[in-house]
Amino acid sequence: MKLRIISGLLKNRYIKIPDSQAVFRPTKEMVRGAMADSIRERIEGSLVADFCAGSGSFGFEMLSRGARCVDFIDNDPALCRAIAAHAQQFKLDRQCRVRRNDITVFIKNCRERYDIIYYDPPYDGIDLAQAVLKILPFVSPEGILLYERRREKGKFGAAAYTSDNFSVESRYYGETQMDIYTRV
Repeated sequence: MKLRIISGLLKNRYIKIPDSQAVFRPTKEMVRGAMADSIRERIEGSLVADFCAGSGSFGFEMLSRGARCVDFIDNDPALCRAIAAHAQQFKLDRQCRVRRNDITVFIKNCRERYDIIYYDPPYDGIDLAQAVLKILPFVSPEGILLYERRREKGKFGAAAYTSDNFSVESRYYGETQMDIYTRV
């Protein structure tokens, strides 16, 4: 599997994951690009978290566009090794922290506040979907949470979870729904 970095310093470089390790659903390039373009004014100098990172394509897109640092969190050791190898290959290893951890365990111990959090859990993991409300406290005061999920058939504008402290906007890309949380 090859995933292209769309823009920035790493434009047209590829993240390569052996097919034997590709046991995840990568974010489509169109969705990743649309989301990165929509938050471009927030990226420069930001602290980013790529939760359930998989290939790390979103985090690398953020670094390519000027993010200061990205925390990649995934529970698959092979994918974590691949992310670390790509960080080294791209000479970004000082700006990357790769953490092999289950996201529900990670957020219990997390002390960081992130400017951008990209949360892309497996679509069928209902317990992971419910973690959205537990992730919101880690969004910095001016930060944003992007929660990718499967679009519910026939439903428009319905965010998965709401909070009094956040406004939520939903965007649709084919079968993908992106819920965008910002502080009110």
